[in-house]
Amino acid sequence: MAAIWVAVLLHLLAVGAKLGGGAGRPDFSHYYAAALAARKGLDPYTIDLKRFAAARSLDVGRTVSATGTPSFILCFEPLTLLSPQAAYRAWTGINFFLLVAALVTLIGAERGLGWRSRSAMAALALLYPPLEVHFQYAQSQIVVLALLVLMLRALERGRDATAGLALALAGLLRGFPLIMAGCLVTLKRWRALGYAMGAFAIGAFATAIAFGLARAVGFTRAIKLITSAQFVAVPANVALGSFVSRLCWYGWAVGFGEGFLTLRLPAAILAEIGLLALTVRATLRSHHCGGGGVGVGRAVALWISAAILLAPTAWLHYMVLLLVPFALIAAAAARGENVSHAAPVAVASYLTIAGAMAAVSVLPDGTSAWLRLGLEELGSVSMLAAYAAGYWFAVDGWRGDTPPVGAT
Repeated sequence: MAAIWVAVLLHLLAVGAKLGGGAGRPDFSHYYAAALAARKGLDPYTIDLKRFAAARSLDVGRTVSATGTPSFILCFEPLTLLSPQAAYRAWTGINFFLLVAALVTLIGAERGLGWRSRSAMAALALLYPPLEVHFQYAQSQIVVLALLVLMLRALERGRDATAGLALALAGLLRGFPLIMAGCLVTLKRWRALGYAMGAFAIGAFATAIAFGLARAVGFTRAIKLITSAQFVAVPANVALGSFVSRLCWYGWAVGFGEGFLTLRLPAAILAEIGLLALTVRATLRSHHCGGGGVGVGRAVALWISAAILLAPTAWLHYMVLLLVPFALIAAAAARGENVSHAAPVAVASYLTIAGAMAAVSVLPDGTSAWLRLGLEELGSVSMLAAYAAGYWFAVDGWRGDTPPVGAT
């Protein structure tokens, strides 16, 4: 165990050294520039952030207009009262605090685990490669992670109001977590769903008032941008629709005919419908197993991976949300519950993204473009494996092999 934590500490030091650019992190710069423009009364969805005078010192990357939700930009505005460097430190601190809080909740003593199991799980979580990507870009998915962990814990304890509020806030901030409402529907947690819908409606109304309705409607431009071909074509986009689209483009590129281009959109839609149907089926069966706790945890684990795949666009750093299903599967295994199918697939998912990212980082110049693409596409393969693990986790539960304990 000591050796593992030495590796963790060395890894964290290496990641910390890479963060020396501070406020120059591309996604953080994008957040800061968009929020600063909004605070000054400009429309961040229409202006060119690269030419915005107050943000010219920031590297906003290739995307020149805001892509965050109006609620996220509004919540980020207070940080623009600080200098970019101070705001970056504050944002990084917030993310680190929320990560620790989420991990403590996920693998705490209430899960029935010994300290060695908790220590090993925490170490593996901190070594998870998408977490490094998240901090390298100063992204925002850890906020969503903390809110979904809060939702899970609240559902397990029957606190539907808290669960609904947590989901609503996650949806307001990032949009795609609203897919998790399907989990509440299939679990028939109507009270939690009602709170989520009500809180989201109130939050959206308050955002429209504070942000301005005209500017808030401008978010539709951002949706169009992030679902455009320039985003879909990037292998780091692990959303299911994007992955299927790229497979069709690859088929056309190697000479399988124009039909692959014609089939791209229908194939992506059918894949998403099929995945949603599988998710609903597994959740409905999971709900009947072992009372509230077991069904809830296994269902939430599955829906989190489904939400990532069904998102319009999902990058490698979205995979930090998989720490929830991974932790729940590991905890169930440590307690002796049935995870005979889920556990090995979860391990395969973890090792696949770790191996792929390590291999890509050491590829020499002149490497075949197809080989590089193949390695980069392993992110989507890892994501699909994580979904399969979540699916089997739910299925193993409704087979009746799991003892009816009160927590997952």
